[in-house]
Amino acid sequence: MAFRNAQDEKGLTALAHRAQQGCRVSFARLVDRLGGRLLRFFEMKTRHRADAEDLVQETFLKAYQHLDRYDAARPFSTWLFAIAFREAVDLHRQKVRRRETPVTTQQATTAGPLEKIIQREEQLNLWRTAQNLPEKQHDALWLFYMEQMSVRDIAEVMKINHLHVRVLLYRARTNLAQQLKAASVTVNSAKLRRRTNSDDAFLFEMESCSRREKLSSHEVNV
Repeated sequence: MAFRNAQDEKGLTALAHRAQQGCRVSFARLVDRLGGRLLRFFEMKTRHRADAEDLVQETFLKAYQHLDRYDAARPFSTWLFAIAFREAVDLHRQKVRRRETPVTTQQATTAGPLEKIIQREEQLNLWRTAQNLPEKQHDALWLFYMEQMSVRDIAEVMKINHLHVRVLLYRARTNLAQQLKAASVTVNSAKLRRRTNSDDAFLFEMESCSRREKLSSHEVNV
């Protein structure tokens, strides 16, 4: 299974270490490299662009204020997303989520192969449908496929155990497949493949995941 690029994570860790020593330029580079990922995550969680942008700023502010707490033995992006997750939860507790048209990731506007445009639209359809999942299932799915986090890292971000993460992922896949079937959303393949390193390839290997991770519903109360 291909998770986040190890070389990229190594570079982020090095920047974070220099930022801990007072290098503001290094922290600015962390903002540049991770800001877009955080914005997409918050847009999917809040469905409100302004809230998403505010949460990105708050997350980086908290990260900068608490850089001394970062342990370089762990991926910096995991530590940052743990802060981001708490910020989103806090916002949700403070206000009622606004009922607006869901924000989606930016669609391709430049010319390109037809197949790529179709694939991008299918990915957007999948994530629009995924927004109907229970919040924890959606969060686990996003972190796993879009952020390419391991089960261990997702457990750290969401403050739950590894078994709970696996159950959330299994149920999210199952529920999403049912919703897609009910909505007659077209997918490229009946047997969905695992994620790739490209953000444009959001495809699941549903059958093999189900066999490995199917658990009795009484094991964890989601």
